[in-house]
Amino acid sequence: MLRLALACLFLAVTGPAVAGRFSVAPIRIDFSGALRIGAVTVTSEDDHPLVFKNSPSLWTQNAEGGDVYTPTSDLVVTPPLLRVETGEPRIVRIGTVREPGDVERSYRVFLEEQAPANPESGGATIAVVIKFGVPVFVAPRSEHLAGIAEIVERKPGRVTLQIKNSGNVHFNVEAITANGVPVKDVSTWYLLPGTTRRYDLAIPPDACTGAAVEFRIQATRTVLAASAAASDVCQH
Repeated sequence: MLRLALACLFLAVTGPAVAGRFSVAPIRIDFSGALRIGAVTVTSEDDHPLVFKNSPSLWTQNAEGGDVYTPTSDLVVTPPLLRVETGEPRIVRIGTVREPGDVERSYRVFLEEQAPANPESGGATIAVVIKFGVPVFVAPRSEHLAGIAEIVERKPGRVTLQIKNSGNVHFNVEAITANGVPVKDVSTWYLLPGTTRRYDLAIPPDACTGAAVEFRIQATRTVLAASAAASDVCQH
């Protein structure tokens, strides 16, 4: 179960802040084969009812690996508007209306808290809105997990590492090391099929112990590798 931090803040005017606390479980949905319906449970941890607007978006990534969301009718989400009383968990049902294709399809279902009305505030209350996106993945007919890592820029003390998801399902880049020395905490973010992302990395001095610097990229269910000559990337 996830205890949500503030994901999106919309500040209207100066004054007291009002935001609800809630939890969501599970925090992602996977559809494969005949499985085409799932659900998440929303629980209010606040002392007043919370209202959520629930909407699906197609999830893609741009040339820089940034997330792009587009409204979609590929998923059916019910109810579209949800009221959650304290201590009374509510279910949001999610279904896909499309058959599996050659490439995994990715979506997010956004649960957006609706700011409560406060007539006693005289319009001086900040509306702090929590918006959480539940990842939804529709598996392809046949899965192919693959990735490519390469050094695209080199200079003393730094490299630019490019990672491409060349398969048809997403993976998460979890950690990067250089000759066994941790280089980058990449926060296990998603890399969708066909997407490329670049990482600007500082080379730890402890990694410069040989003729080459070997990069190891730990990803979901796979490991990628790239290398560079120490003379090109280590400080002299």
